[in-house]
Amino acid sequence: MKPITLAVTLLVIGVVSVCHGESTSEQLSEAIASAFKVYEDRLNNVEAYFANLARQVMLQQFNSEQRVRTDGYSGVKAIRGSHHGPANYYSKSHVGTRFMAIHDHADFIRTMGMGEINVVINGVDFSTRHNDYKLVMSSTSSTEYHATEPIPFPEVPPSVTELDDIDAQTEEMRTYFKAFATQNTTLRDYRPYFKANLCYMEAAWTLDKSIEEPFESDRHQLDAASWLELQSLIRYGAYTGTKSPDENFAHLPTTIMHVNKTTGEPAFAQWNYRILCSPIEQDIPLKYLKQVEDLQHDFPRNRVGADNKNLRSARFVLYDHEDPKYERVGLLDYIFYNISGKDNRATGLTQQSYGYPLYLPYGETKELQDTSRYARATELGGEDAMGNKFLARGFNDPNLWCAETTQPRVAPIITEKCATERVGKRKVETCESFETRFSWAIPLEIVYMTPLFSWNPYKIPYSDSRTTATEKGKLNGATEGKAYNGTDLAHYYITPVQFYKGTFDSNDNADTAKGGVWVRDATDTPRKCSAAGPRIITPNIEGVGNVRLRYPIAPVHGEGSAVWKELNAFKDLYHSQSVAKEEKSKLVHFRMATTFKNPPGEHYHEFTLSVFDFKKIRDEGQSRMVTTSLNQGHTHDLLVVYRRGRFEYKSCSGVSKCSDGHLRDLTPDPEDVANI
Repeated sequence: MKPITLAVTLLVIGVVSVCHGESTSEQLSEAIASAFKVYEDRLNNVEAYFANLARQVMLQQFNSEQRVRTDGYSGVKAIRGSHHGPANYYSKSHVGTRFMAIHDHADFIRTMGMGEINVVINGVDFSTRHNDYKLVMSSTSSTEYHATEPIPFPEVPPSVTELDDIDAQTEEMRTYFKAFATQNTTLRDYRPYFKANLCYMEAAWTLDKSIEEPFESDRHQLDAASWLELQSLIRYGAYTGTKSPDENFAHLPTTIMHVNKTTGEPAFAQWNYRILCSPIEQDIPLKYLKQVEDLQHDFPRNRVGADNKNLRSARFVLYDHEDPKYERVGLLDYIFYNISGKDNRATGLTQQSYGYPLYLPYGETKELQDTSRYARATELGGEDAMGNKFLARGFNDPNLWCAETTQPRVAPIITEKCATERVGKRKVETCESFETRFSWAIPLEIVYMTPLFSWNPYKIPYSDSRTTATEKGKLNGATEGKAYNGTDLAHYYITPVQFYKGTFDSNDNADTAKGGVWVRDATDTPRKCSAAGPRIITPNIEGVGNVRLRYPIAPVHGEGSAVWKELNAFKDLYHSQSVAKEEKSKLVHFRMATTFKNPPGEHYHEFTLSVFDFKKIRDEGQSRMVTTSLNQGHTHDLLVVYRRGRFEYKSCSGVSKCSDGHLRDLTPDPEDVANI
């Protein structure tokens, strides 16, 4: 019999018994209490069962995330596929014709084209909607959740604006672009006008019950009324192999963050992400952006070893050293530490790691780490079990940046640490509760903003609406008669069309900007202009060529696996051996100093080194033994070294100096070393 049925039955029996004088009210109370005790015990068992079940589901989710964490790094995992071929590398992974599905919407004033991507951040595997994010940063004046503000555009160089003639301004602006492209500050000091920004993806578990748009986009938004509907739609697409034509769905999982110890009630959280940018205070030279070779893209297209820098498939790594080396912190750490998490600005939060305070892992003085700023490394206030103080925030994830927050909409991480101590003859357990909130981030790309965002020589008026320029669709800019009525946020054409060489029309279907349109200026005069919004690579500029402005540096999830590390090492080994083989086949001719000692008489000797050996001696401090040419009836065996900026011999036929008087200097042929 069910507990509630039993209780009701006993109640009825008790009432009837009292009416017949067969029982007392005390007996009735005891019967009722007994019945409800059975019910209460059964209910407690059910609550405990569901609490344990909720905990198991939570731990299963954590186990799934932990598996993803150890299978690879935080980073981009895949883009949507469209082609295949006889081998697996003919289909897309993280790269196809574009890395991260990037493209251009240069006709929008701030829109950065980026399609759907599959990403892993801190073990959470999720898929985005079509992103098309904006050049905005966290608010510097508000702590409101997800408040943002536009990144200021670079100013136009005064040497451009002070010229009255448009053609002269155009030529001067081209000179600035040439200086940036060639990194020649003596031609023009471009650095105040070409500003680097780090764009990054931030994610967190949130407590939002209703659907929350992850970030503002001029072109895309989540197309669902609730999280439940969104999950249902994305699940339908996965099972049926279809997609939203508007690409406005995203797979954003939910999880159980914790289970109430008293009630057994699970607390659910919703994963969400956004894309932001942050200005970089220092200049970032282009030489810091080193291209990563993706053989899976280059090999089937016969582009291995070709110059692929200006392809949309190209990806890069930000690294400020000439030669690769191990490091614990790098340039990205300093850049990210200037970026705050969900609090929008640095708030001076500090964190304890199981009793140890956390400090900055760099700097001359020991300083507590502000955990409201993004960091991927820290220093413990004491040594761990291995005697180390340095701590990477991810167990083995060099691409995971963490920031603490006080935002109540971010789901808290709650745990307890208990200790047992003896008090007299009894053991007493004391527990301490910890609660904190975190978001995580990965870098996406370095974006250079240029003076073209601001350069408006025709003084064309601008509107923040989307329809002012077209007068609600009446104008298309194709002819002078249909010239746009100024510009707006979705029709941002202010660059004189002659700035670029010839006409330009993109062959990428995802791009939206036109090669040139007619726009009416403030005097109602039609002007032909090109789009001035952000671009991956500019059209051809007269005397300069194409200039790359977006450098994707997003990490790739798979590169964190042991197999991929081995493959990358093999790729670099093969490349270095191929280069070494080529260098060993090229020779550098050397000449010894002439001696006038008699005997044997005036003469000199020659010898050769391969380019490979030349570099080993000059760049790595090694030495080589060579035998010179025959002259005056003898040769010399020289130990060649490089010191004090020149080549010389260290020993000559077993003695410190040649017996016939040759000085130590060894002179390479200038033509042979011109390009080494």
